Amino acid sequence: MTFENIRIKKVNSIIRYKSNVKKWSVKSRHHHFVGIKLDGSSYHNFGYHDFVLSRNKVYFFNQKDDYEVEAYEAGDSFSVHFTTYEDIETESFCVAVENSDEFIALLQKAETLSKLKGREDLDLLATLYKLCSLLSHMREKAYAPRNDRMLAAREYIDLHFT
Repeated sequence: MTFENIRIKKVNSIIRYKSNVKKWSVKSRHHHFVGIKLDGSSYHNFGYHDFVLSRNKVYFFNQKDDYEVEAYEAGDSFSVHFTTYEDIETESFCVAVENSDEFIALLQKAETLSKLKGREDLDLLATLYKLCSLLSHMREKAYAPRNDRMLAAREYIDLHFT
């Protein structure tokens, strides 16, 4: 199953986290993360790829991925930790965004719902699905081809498919 087709089983926690350690390892987790780096910066090495999380970078961390972190600058992160019915094949990723307001608003809504109602609540799951959908669209936009000729060719094919 890919990230775009997830089936969420349970929201485990919603965390605002400020790193106060310079280096740490993350191994054998039992849940996935979807979140945003609010400020500061940190280097994440997954072995097969690495990236730097900094202000307004949104991310998905797959539970199967072990990684090491080095904090360059202390900062806050805000994330939802959840489990799914099937394993997710999509590797961990991060995407820089210009406007993170909608993403943060959904995280805040999920945080509020988790405090007011039971963790299995449908509103909470619906909010997490919206958050994952938004992240998927951000990822698609960030990695979509930007070549005008390719976009024109794709549009032509879409219009004249039959």
